[in-house]
Amino acid sequence: MISSDLLQALFDISPAGIAIADQQGRYLQVNDSYCCLFGYSRAELIGNTFRLILTEQDQALEAMILNLALTQDRSAPTEWQVRHKSGRTLFVHSAFKTFFYSDGSAKILTVLSDVSALVCSLNILQDQEAQLIKTNESLEQMVSRRTIELERANDELARLATQDFLTATLNRRAFECEASKIIYASDRYHRPASFMFLDIDHFKAINDQYGHAAGDVVLQKLALNIRALLRESDLLARWGGEEFVVCLPDTVLADAIVVGDKILEACRQMKLSHQQFSIALTVSGGVVQRTLNESLHEVLQKADVLLYEAKRTGRNRLLSEMPASTAANEAALLNFHI
Repeated sequence: MISSDLLQALFDISPAGIAIADQQGRYLQVNDSYCCLFGYSRAELIGNTFRLILTEQDQALEAMILNLALTQDRSAPTEWQVRHKSGRTLFVHSAFKTFFYSDGSAKILTVLSDVSALVCSLNILQDQEAQLIKTNESLEQMVSRRTIELERANDELARLATQDFLTATLNRRAFECEASKIIYASDRYHRPASFMFLDIDHFKAINDQYGHAAGDVVLQKLALNIRALLRESDLLARWGGEEFVVCLPDTVLADAIVVGDKILEACRQMKLSHQQFSIALTVSGGVVQRTLNESLHEVLQKADVLLYEAKRTGRNRLLSEMPASTAANEAALLNFHI
């Protein structure tokens, strides 16, 4: 059994603040650590109630805290805020024990440990965590925005790599790539494919008379009109200057000629105006049906020859060439009938 001397020594030297209060909550005895914790002398504490250390917002809870200690032998929350003599707030860990005596009196033993530094550290950590979460959210948003911007930039680069900057049609390189795929499928599956070269008549005169801005508008509107007459699977590219090239997959020459005639007629009907001037427009073209194993270069060269022949013989016309295999078949049939 621990002697009273040992208990008194433990009371005196304990690093925790220890106080004994009566059933009215008045201090009967406090140790040095308790005085040091709150900044009060022993004389200032003895006889006063623990209201002295409550914060202003908790002073209204004095009666409730005292009643809990006396009736249920438990106190306010384990960690709670109290007030130093200077007015600053402390955070303490508290433990209460109430002793009841036969004469009806009671004494409340309170042990308090200052955890202000720990609470401060926890608050700092919580603030840092909140800031970290906020920073992460900002970074995620930034990364998301940058990803979207990068995707848009990549899309734009891809578009610039395949489209003509002025007419938004395919550029020459992209046309050659896509047309090569069509040629491969044409040979493998024995499908027809036709190609057409188109060139604006007297385009230099349009630029000289109305200016290059007017010439750009003519190219843009012509590209739109041609595209409107083509299928989704057809290819349209600006080959260079005022020259356009068309690839018509799964299309025999007769059908390609129909498409070409529609394009030339649509160009004749185009109403172009620049400032106070009205610009008339005609187009010349050459169209061929590709033969088996004929390269892209070869078929385009034939269409180009036809285009310049159309230019030489009066412009505003479409010239065509029958595929070699078809011509040979017709010649054979003709000899048979003879």
